[in-house]
Amino acid sequence: MAVEIRTEAQLNKALSTITLSVLDDVLENMRDALENCIEEEVYSTYEPMYYERTYDFRMAWEVEKAKIIGAAMSGEIDFNPDLLDVDETYFQHTQAEQLAELVYNGYPPNWTNAVNSTPARNYWNPFITIVNDNFRNWVKEGYIKRGLVVL
Repeated sequence: MAVEIRTEAQLNKALSTITLSVLDDVLENMRDALENCIEEEVYSTYEPMYYERTYDFRMAWEVEKAKIIGAAMSGEIDFNPDLLDVDETYFQHTQAEQLAELVYNGYPPNWTNAVNSTPARNYWNPFITIVNDNFRNWVKEGYIKRGLVVL
């Protein structure tokens, strides 16, 4: 169904609505990329000796819907520690608010009363590289999906 647009305001409104939905798709692509980076850089590079892995960290990232703020559009992917299962028996996720930082930076011996340290696992830089390499294509795919011609 074609939409008739007669004014610049109508054009801006139509494009804003489409662009917000495109940005929502891009944010979902970004979250998927982040989950894949966590799988590759966190779970595949280190096997814990003192706790049983829950794989919750990978799934503890939430996408906030895109929104218009003034003349800009914004969206966020946030770490949500409330999505982690906490098992204090094994000191698992008891520092949930800091887990993203602890995984990224690692921690020294005795931080969890463990003998060995946990290595830093940089999931963020590979994620940023993937976003930089794919952002334009994700946006283009989003507009094409909504019937707009993108060159």
